[in-house]
Order: sequence, then structure tokens, then C-alpha cells
Amino acid sequence: MQKSDVCGIMCPQHTTSTFCDHIIQLADNTQIQTDHILVKADHNQSIPCIGANEQSLVNSLQWISLSHDKKILEYSKNSAVVVYDDPNRIGLAKDYGMTIHPVRASDTADYICLINGRPEPDGVVQLRVMDITDPPGRPLITSFTSRTADISWASPSNTHFSPITHYIIRSR
Repeated sequence: MQKSDVCGIMCPQHTTSTFCDHIIQLADNTQIQTDHILVKADHNQSIPCIGANEQSLVNSLQWISLSHDKKILEYSKNSAVVVYDDPNRIGLAKDYGMTIHPVRASDTADYICLINGRPEPDGVVQLRVMDITDPPGRPLITSFTSRTADISWASPSNTHFSPITHYIIRSR
């Protein structure tokens, strides 16, 4: 489960840290840049590290998922990149962005990169992954005659940012 604020940043509901709440407050007060990325599942995506580029002097860097309350990767100029989450899919780009090959629905999150031990990020990147929607709830026949039937069902629990354009109903 996620808790979210007006700006839409997702933080774990169970978190006891005020760090995520602090970032939400900064974003609400427009003191922090928020970038939005919408990508289809199974595509490759690079997430920019707001505040860094290839010319930046970066001695250390951490990528953190606010939504999952965990460190994803860590870079130090004097050592190798350490990837804490799925090293076969996640890496560090030359411009210090985080690369994900390929993205999955579970990668949907709000990410920050902390440069050179800074206590606050320069921005938040909201990655939203479009994937196949969950199935709708079990159909319920509300009334019927010899020629018609009224059917209802609950909407899918998660649409994974994909619009539902239609339903297909088959009868036997």
C-alpha cells in the first residue's frame, strides 16, 4: 500500500522515516523539480539524475526509490557501482542517470538521486509504467430474461496506467 500527498509522490505507508514526507513537502512548495516519465512495460528507460550531467563533479551518488523505501544503487568515484536491486536490469549511465532494461510494472515509483552526500535531492522523477491491466472482478448477473442478461463487475484493482477502452463479453 502507498500513501501519497497532493503532489502525487508515492511513499510506503509503513515508513516511519520523515525523509519521504520531507521530500513531499518540498515538492508541494515547488522548491523541488518533479519530472514525470510514462513508459510502456518491457521498454528500456533511462531516468535522469536531476542536478547532474556528464560534466558534473560527482564523487558519490545514491539512487533511492521513495515509493519502495529502499536504496537502488550507489556510486563512488573510488569504487565500483553497487546495485542493490536487480543488477541484471539496473545500471548507471554516463550522465549519472539510472538505466532500467527492461522496465516492469513493479518499477513504478518516485526516484531521487542524492549527489555527493547532499541531504536533499535537486528533484524527484516519477516513473509510471504502463502495463496490461489487472482483470476485472468476477461478473455478477443482476437480472435476466429469456433473451437478455444484465451483468455487472468491479473495475480492475490496478490499471497500471493503461486506459480501459472496452470489455469483451463472450457467451456460451
